[in-house]
Amino acid sequence: MVRFTCPHLHPSPRALIKTQASLVIRPLYPLPLIASLGQPITELPMPDPSPPIRPTDDQARALARGLLRTATTAALAFTNPESAAPAISLIGFGLDKQGKPTSLFSDLAVHTQALRPNPDCALLLSESGQKGDPMASPRLSLTGRATFVADNDAGLPDLRQSWLATHPKARLYIGFADFHFVRFTISSAFLNGGFGRAFRLSSADLFS
Repeated sequence: MVRFTCPHLHPSPRALIKTQASLVIRPLYPLPLIASLGQPITELPMPDPSPPIRPTDDQARALARGLLRTATTAALAFTNPESAAPAISLIGFGLDKQGKPTSLFSDLAVHTQALRPNPDCALLLSESGQKGDPMASPRLSLTGRATFVADNDAGLPDLRQSWLATHPKARLYIGFADFHFVRFTISSAFLNGGFGRAFRLSSADLFS
């Protein structure tokens, strides 16, 4: 049997030693650049990052107010009265004729039972029906307190009218004795307008 040997695939030991001796190790960075630095990379000055919270401007206020006007649902955070643990519910959300946040609660809901003794709560609003990454969409966090509207409140008819304008299906149960309107008094807010666009807002920024 005749065996063929390719010098490139099967180099001789002498050729292999010669090849290894001629190898050149190239640095990842150009030598002049490394020499000019003269210090470890960990000691190089880093640029100052942009402030995480931007100054509140008219554009931020307009975006936050737009979320308030268009949101029909919200995530509601509250304290569970039995365990004292944080809890959260998805609720209907709307504005009354004065532009203040409201909702309609059932007595059977856990958040109703929680907010009567402890009205402290928080709300999260976001753009609904948007395609793409929801984490890239604007969202508004609200901190405040919930107040239950009495059945004999003079503003109840207007509340019902405003609610049905954005929640027409509520007509089926809005008059039930175990359903009650709630007004939210907002003390502060936090707007995430997208990547790198965060703002702190006051109640005046949202409602004045």
